[in-house]
Amino acid sequence: MKTSKHLGFSFLLIFIVFASHPSAANDTLLQWQPNTEPDLKGYNVYCGTQSRDYGPPISIGNTTEYLYANLQSGKTYFFAITAVDNVGNESGYSSETFITIAEPDSTAAEPPIATSNDDITLSADAYKIKGSKFANLSWIGASSEYIDVYRNGCLIPDGTGIPNDGEYRHGPFNSGKPATYQVCMKGTSVCSNAITLSW
Repeated sequence: MKTSKHLGFSFLLIFIVFASHPSAANDTLLQWQPNTEPDLKGYNVYCGTQSRDYGPPISIGNTTEYLYANLQSGKTYFFAITAVDNVGNESGYSSETFITIAEPDSTAAEPPIATSNDDITLSADAYKIKGSKFANLSWIGASSEYIDVYRNGCLIPDGTGIPNDGEYRHGPFNSGKPATYQVCMKGTSVCSNAITLSW
């Protein structure tokens, strides 16, 4: 429980979101301006799924950033920081910031057809490397220069496009839930068979 002592705690709380791929772990880096009190011991980080309704504090010592890892897709998270002095007095909460974690692979696109109507044949396998999960896709029969890859009916964004070279690796990501993949000729509904993978 926070004491009534105020530690002159005035700072700006900001956050930066890091994600190497839409299906990668949802990591949020919190950063703030340092407290200037001479008896500062460190900071507590608070997080909750409702405004000003936080879980227990996370004591992080005297550092001005904290990485929240593996936040759940589709949820909104609220964050605040407090300062703690050398005898355990805790300041009031900082200003609050929040972030909504997007659903993976949420790029708007028309889903591909459910079954093949061309000679595109897809094969795929699921594997893990040091806890990270990957899908290895290979196909034959697509005649376009680039191809679209869909996961659970949503287009996987990949810059300027995925070359039609017959192979594509999707990952890394943390979710172990089954996922269904399809390969389509770019910009069309001419697609391969669908394959569901599990990790």
